[in-house]
Amino acid sequence: MNKKVLIVGILLLGFTLLGAPQAFADETALETLPAVTGDPLVLAQADVSTSAQPVAEVTEEGEQEADSKWWSLTFSYELSHNLAKERPVVGNAFAVAPGFSLPYDISLGLHLGFSVSTQYPGEGSGSGDVVYNNVDMDPLSVSLSRRFAIDPDVTGFAITVGLNQLVPGLSESARTRDWHYAISPSVTLGVSKWGLSFSNRNAFQKNFHSYDYYKFANEAGSISLEPLNEWTYSNSSSLRYSVWKLDMGVGFTWSRAWRYNNGVTEQPSNTLIYTADIGIAAYDGLNIGTGISTAGPERRFGGFGSDYTVPLDPKFTQVFLSVSYTL
Repeated sequence: MNKKVLIVGILLLGFTLLGAPQAFADETALETLPAVTGDPLVLAQADVSTSAQPVAEVTEEGEQEADSKWWSLTFSYELSHNLAKERPVVGNAFAVAPGFSLPYDISLGLHLGFSVSTQYPGEGSGSGDVVYNNVDMDPLSVSLSRRFAIDPDVTGFAITVGLNQLVPGLSESARTRDWHYAISPSVTLGVSKWGLSFSNRNAFQKNFHSYDYYKFANEAGSISLEPLNEWTYSNSSSLRYSVWKLDMGVGFTWSRAWRYNNGVTEQPSNTLIYTADIGIAAYDGLNIGTGISTAGPERRFGGFGSDYTVPLDPKFTQVFLSVSYTL
């Protein structure tokens, strides 16, 4: 069954690429996927939209470029560091994201990248004493979207329908967990006026794995089972303001995952993500941004005590600096 789903996904990718080389004038700005960092398994089990989005990728709803073209190509780099003293990690992420305008005002966005994360000795109890490097590719992301301007003059109200696909073929971490494919339909509602915009996005994601669990050996040599997620629902809200060459915003995402076997409760299945960022269009096509993101399980201690993740909890918080250039 998983092989059939993978074949269908590859055929859909090929079909969309064949339709890309057609030019259309006066298109709205192309929607490209945000730069994605982190463990590819996390991306497989939570919607891709929940990752921190650099300011350079964000445009005001309803904004049109006078000289818009049918393609774009974005190169991005992100430097990140978490705030947990007992387990400090430095992240370096590189990505390329081409975008195309297809017939009927449909936008096609691709994302391909890799990351290098370095964990070094920390402070306090439970900290490691060795340097650990991890290098891996991101899953190939394919995004199809269509924006419908409902009230462009008064409120800037618009509805965007999207379909995201994740193909993990290049990701070593994803392959070890026998993850084959993920598909995620979404609907985004947004309003925009005078540089201020608000949007709300709802998305479902279906993951396809060979097994319900991932087996791994811990430091003691014993085998443990990590439950994998089959379905994920996410709700994301974003408030942004653009003035001059500056763009700033805050965001909040809640996601709920359903495992193949819901009887397993070793890992939390809820996630909360808080983000804040600010960036500047430093030059034609060059954007620089900085921000902070808190992402962690909603219930850290299995329901005992005050276990809800809050913004800026050092255990789950990282700061980042992003640089991107778009052709």
